[in-house]
Amino acid sequence: MTGSFGVNEEPALAWDNGKSQSNVRFIVKVGGAAISDKTCFETLNHTVLEMTACHLQEAAGIEATDGRSDGGDDLNKDGVFQVKDRQLHNRKVGMVVVHGAGSFGHFTASKYHLGRGGFGTCYRTAMGLAKTRASVTHLNQTLVQTLIRHGVPAVGISPFAAGWRTKFGGQAVERDGNHGMDIICQVLRSGLVPVMHGDASFEIGQGVAILSGDVIIRHMAKALCPQFVVFLTDVPGVFNRPPSVEGATLLREIEVDDDGGWIVVNPPEENVRTDGAHGAETVVTTVSPHDATGGMAAKIKEAATIAAAGVPVLIAQAGTAHALAACKGDVYTHSPITSEAPCQVNDLSGNSMAIRGDWIGTIVRKRKPLLYDAPQKGGGGGGGGGASGS
Repeated sequence: MTGSFGVNEEPALAWDNGKSQSNVRFIVKVGGAAISDKTCFETLNHTVLEMTACHLQEAAGIEATDGRSDGGDDLNKDGVFQVKDRQLHNRKVGMVVVHGAGSFGHFTASKYHLGRGGFGTCYRTAMGLAKTRASVTHLNQTLVQTLIRHGVPAVGISPFAAGWRTKFGGQAVERDGNHGMDIICQVLRSGLVPVMHGDASFEIGQGVAILSGDVIIRHMAKALCPQFVVFLTDVPGVFNRPPSVEGATLLREIEVDDDGGWIVVNPPEENVRTDGAHGAETVVTTVSPHDATGGMAAKIKEAATIAAAGVPVLIAQAGTAHALAACKGDVYTHSPITSEAPCQVNDLSGNSMAIRGDWIGTIVRKRKPLLYDAPQKGGGGGGGGGASGS
């Protein structure tokens, strides 16, 4: 299997000081295709939505509630709720949630061609933006309410309302200003969990664009320096071809170089190195006709960009035990991922540390060359690569 992720290159962001000020353990991207039926307009996958909220509650170190929206408060003898002091700041809540639009937003964004830009006096584009935002914010509030029922102090934050602007067709965030990072950091310091989402945005040059949750994840990882990032999708991970195709192989471990070159190190039979200049065309992915954000190929590209910056990315199927393990960083045999033990190191023999045999998913991480390694340049060998997912 061969290909390349094509790491996104940008100057340092204006609000990036290279240090985490938020004590964020992990950032999780909840795929829109995982918590909704992407083939049916504004249709939730209630089972996966509830399981995901439960997993995030457990991964954040929050004790389980009885499912009531009060977060576990008790009724006194007069029938009045008494709020329990649950030591908010002592919780290990350090997480940020970003979700995709799924069937909430993609349909309207595609119908009104928001990705093509335009705005100003165009009534159709204005209505398209308004309807798209109404749809994605509805999903955002649904996820927020579900998290609250599970005891997670979640608050929805829309990039559009927070002043995020894009450029290059929604592929990058405009560097002027802090893009709402101040409010996000304040929310985190208050013990709350920010829940962001893919959104429509004002675009430099073309008026309007779609800001995907995957692009948001990239910028949040750069600003907040989490220990790891999790992508929860509707498939078990990254495959060498769409998982519905016979013979599809799950790629369990991928290493990324600084220049975007990558190598599959697990399974070893897929061990082909490539460089950062080729390969986008060799990643075989499936994209819904109404997907306005590029499908799985865009997600893999963003995951590689994050990993190249030194933050490992774990990809697993939402609603499964593997998703919970990923959110806990508990995917290696030695110990859960921590800042002291990131999942991006090799042993003295050059072999990657062992992934738990019972964990199903994909790890994308930065390659740390051994001292005796000679400089290597990728050589885009033949063969077709691929992946599939949310």
